[in-house]
Amino acid sequence: MTISSKALGELIRILGTFPQKERETLLERLKDPTLYEGNTQLSGLVLSKYHTIDAFADAIGWTKKKALRVIANRTPLSHEEMMQIIDHFELPPETVTPLFFDTMFA
Repeated sequence: MTISSKALGELIRILGTFPQKERETLLERLKDPTLYEGNTQLSGLVLSKYHTIDAFADAIGWTKKKALRVIANRTPLSHEEMMQIIDHFELPPETVTPLFFDTMFA
């Protein structure tokens, strides 16, 4: 996986806002190859707003296990769950297809 210099700069900027211990934990997690499996757009959206899966799960009213399974594409989303995510993040219509159906139209 490659990352643009702009994206890397943004990642460094965001990481700089975290306390030292959390920053170290996140940097270790970035080395985990399983992090890049699943719906990377959804995981990016979740982590950019909530910083942790736990915080996202609490905010949307899911268990951590369910949130992890959804982000890893191990649990298919129902229509209601997709709408819950769309409403929760206030997603514009043009982002819905790439977010939920990117592999169908690749």
